[in-house]
Amino acid sequence: MAFKYQRPAPDLQKAARLAAEYMDVVTTSGPGTGQAAPRQKILDMKQSLGDLPLAIASGITPGNISDYLPAADCFLVASGIGKDFTDLDRRLVRELSERIHEYGRRAAASGSADLHGEKKIRSVCFICGWNEGRSAHLELSVRHKLRAAGCGVRVSSAGLRQGGTVNALRREYLRSLGIPCEEIDLHRSTVFDPRHGDADLVLVVERPMRDELLAQHPELRDRVMTVRGFLQGYRPENDPLSVVEAHIEDAGGHDETEKLVLYAELEDLAAKVASRLIGLSDPRGL
Repeated sequence: MAFKYQRPAPDLQKAARLAAEYMDVVTTSGPGTGQAAPRQKILDMKQSLGDLPLAIASGITPGNISDYLPAADCFLVASGIGKDFTDLDRRLVRELSERIHEYGRRAAASGSADLHGEKKIRSVCFICGWNEGRSAHLELSVRHKLRAAGCGVRVSSAGLRQGGTVNALRREYLRSLGIPCEEIDLHRSTVFDPRHGDADLVLVVERPMRDELLAQHPELRDRVMTVRGFLQGYRPENDPLSVVEAHIEDAGGHDETEKLVLYAELEDLAAKVASRLIGLSDPRGL
């Protein structure tokens, strides 16, 4: 799908979701033979596909393979490692193979390759600045969705600083989702400490928060990453999202209408996080 010489998909993520219903491995390419696919295209498709395999069928070379390894699962390679269209270049084949295997070795050594496979996520902790808005919302909503799905992943949240309680508008929004009022009211802002550091996965809502957390707790390097990076299929040791790409907007300082829009956007992320956690906790490794 979205393959070379085809008509471009007007909504790439929607097209990927449709393709997932009919394909075992969704396969895409760059705009033409030997031309690399835009990296953002691959990230967008993988976000929609979740754990369904994604393959790339053009433009893969030893020089650009690292751009795609975190998101793509399979590569159909010819011209990028060939002397011409009929003969492969032994040196380029070896270099490509070595880069792929080295990526796998590094991921396995850090213990985080298992975000796509063997090790199952048993607990997750969401982090924001004050633990009264974004991280609290994610904790309450994701836990609610996991519970409804019969998934036993433990969910918690914390802040980098001490905050307050969930405000009345967000409380009403969360209540409208079916989250019990008493559960919302029981939430109390907590500051990140070693208890939260026991989580298998620590997800932050902004890139600078990841850096601040790692400066204080370097032992979390193989477990902390951005929420958006997690949803795009990256791993903690290889979350390349920029400050802008990773950012989840804080509703503080916005008017009521804007707050509700931001709540809805966060809720969409919560649904995607819950879906991915269910897959990563499944004993069948789905």
